[in-house]
Amino acid sequence: MSDDVVLHDAERLRERAKQAREVAHKSKDSGTKQLLIALAENFERMAELATNEAHAASSQTVGVSVS
Repeated sequence: MSDDVVLHDAERLRERAKQAREVAHKSKDSGTKQLLIALAENFERMAELATNEAHAASSQTVGVSVS
């Protein structure tokens, strides 16, 4: 998967986290609010993993040695 695609996925995940927080803040039910905040945190974690994956992939150098 290309770095651009992975980073785009990270952006989408962060947007989902933002949306979940917005809905959580509007919710009157404390259980629903807690679940949505937990969901937002999970989206953020996945976005962070995707970002780290893209950075790791772009910093790797592939070396081939011929014996």
